[in-house]
Amino acid sequence: MKLIAYTILFLGIFSAPLYADNVLLAQELLTKLGYAPGPIDGSYGKKTKYALENYYTAQNQQFDGQLSANEIIALKESVKNPNFSYEALEMMDEYVQQSELLKVPMPKSNLVIKDYKRFRDYRVNHYKNNYSFTKWLWKEKGSRGQILDKKYCYETLAKFLMPTNSNSSYKGRTERDFTRCQNAFLTYGVTSFDASFKMYQKLFLEMAESKKDHWVYRHSANYDFNPSYYHLGGVISTFYMYYAVNYEVFSYTKKERTLIESYFKKKAFSEYFKLDGDRKTALCPIENPMRLNKRFHKVNNCGSVRLRFAAGELALAIVTQDRALWQKGLWDLDFSLSMINDEGFFVPLSAKGCKALGYTFDTSRLFSLNLEMLKLANFNLLHYQSRHGKTISQAYEMLFKQYEDITISNHIAKKGIGSNSCGSKPFKTHNEFVVQEFGSVDDRWVPELGRYINWSIRYVSEQKPEWIKKNTLRDIKTDPFIGNYHTITAFEIYNANIMSEPKNIWKEKRNKEKAKRKIKQELLLSYDGNYHVYLSLKRDGINKKINQELGSIKFVLNSGKAKFDKSNILYDALGLEGVSVSLGYDGSVTINGFISDETGRNKQCVYLLGNLNSEKNFKTKSYYNCVKKGQRLQVKFIKISDDINWK
Repeated sequence: MKLIAYTILFLGIFSAPLYADNVLLAQELLTKLGYAPGPIDGSYGKKTKYALENYYTAQNQQFDGQLSANEIIALKESVKNPNFSYEALEMMDEYVQQSELLKVPMPKSNLVIKDYKRFRDYRVNHYKNNYSFTKWLWKEKGSRGQILDKKYCYETLAKFLMPTNSNSSYKGRTERDFTRCQNAFLTYGVTSFDASFKMYQKLFLEMAESKKDHWVYRHSANYDFNPSYYHLGGVISTFYMYYAVNYEVFSYTKKERTLIESYFKKKAFSEYFKLDGDRKTALCPIENPMRLNKRFHKVNNCGSVRLRFAAGELALAIVTQDRALWQKGLWDLDFSLSMINDEGFFVPLSAKGCKALGYTFDTSRLFSLNLEMLKLANFNLLHYQSRHGKTISQAYEMLFKQYEDITISNHIAKKGIGSNSCGSKPFKTHNEFVVQEFGSVDDRWVPELGRYINWSIRYVSEQKPEWIKKNTLRDIKTDPFIGNYHTITAFEIYNANIMSEPKNIWKEKRNKEKAKRKIKQELLLSYDGNYHVYLSLKRDGINKKINQELGSIKFVLNSGKAKFDKSNILYDALGLEGVSVSLGYDGSVTINGFISDETGRNKQCVYLLGNLNSEKNFKTKSYYNCVKKGQRLQVKFIKISDDINWK
């Protein structure tokens, strides 16, 4: 009886709700951990309860709703290691303790995009021009012959209508229907920005307000690939990025915004990537990436899904100023980067067998998204040395080598992870990989170097600036497919933010161009003044061609602009109003247009090239319907003193 009494007393002490000073202490501890419980006032309100729910979700536990001594003890313990996420603490070793990345402080500004006008302008006025083929949009047929229109696809995403088996369907939708609908949303987001923005705005609110949470993991009867698991984290993370990038312009009420952010953060805190189908699996072998084995591991917990999820978490953490979510995002990123081996290969995507080529293209894009998020925290991820001694810059370097010849990673591709559709063995030649990915080796389908530079823009501009031959960001080749891994590309974020950074290649290029323009302008002005233009016509004589001198006409250059003397009789006689004159900074002159023939009723084509630095007659050139032999006008420019009295 005494034992029972002591037990009841003990349980009573540690489960009884605590108020006032204890609530105040809990709020202080939650704030230190980054869980934002609202004002530290000792009042146990909704924000404090929500912060505790997020805290326990991040520990992979469930909060019972009661603030008791248990919570205080747990919070005090967590505060001892405030710079690490729960999973980082769980896998603590010497590398984790010393990792620079895991200690990067969250940016103080809550903006992911520094210049939203520039971001929007790029997508609306440039990016969409790369989409030449969009006739399929909202007209494509689904797996049962249904039309994948806006309404159908909106419902598919809003209710996460994704089967748990790649060969089955869920409420009439197959995995292909879901991915094609997602692709339609992404394409629509580029080609019709404003209309798609409204769709996303409605979608996020509906997901958060729904009485039933549709975006949840569902069990299947199989142990193989479960699409609901793969797409749950992979797609919702792209929503985080879209929300964060367009954060300033969403027209949500304060209540709606809080609801959406709470929903997104709960999803983020509950995702640990440990599931595969319906069983727990060993996490990827971050201690030795080359031990990755399809018999024991599935790459989703260390490959593309976790990489894009990390970028989404970091973006969402910035706009919501949630330090705990920032820490989790840093861990998910560091975990993924630990799969870069001691050669510099990102093993999970290089291990895709005969599909390795296309996946390495995506590796660059995924690295780049995370690069941009860390840049907002003034941390250059390019210089970060990952677990096995290679910097991210060196990993990019290896990606470019794989772009040139994917066979250099055949020793990894032999693992054949996720490549059942084409066998486990890698191809022997680079061209065979190209045919697998694009159907042919036609240069029209293989991504050009310009696009690969686009995917790796910060690495190239900082580490390989000599590769960039373009003078402006708009000149860089944009990939005409946004890809299901993204709603926003890293290039768009870079483009919107780079000009706000104090030093970069584009400012240097702009300054050089300004200097060149200034020099050219000065050279152009040096030709200002009055000229005699001596005109003559080639005519057929009795025995040979002769030049008939017509006299001269005054010609004035002012700031590079040319003007004939309209009062001169030759101006009307030859119809010089139909002739244009353009001047180059080097003194080159182009004369083209039409002059009157002898009758004055017909026009004859003229195209002559010359230079003001020479007194020789200008040369006739063929131009469109201007045949060189048919031209008769001859000109010669002589500059005269500015002091001449023309009267």
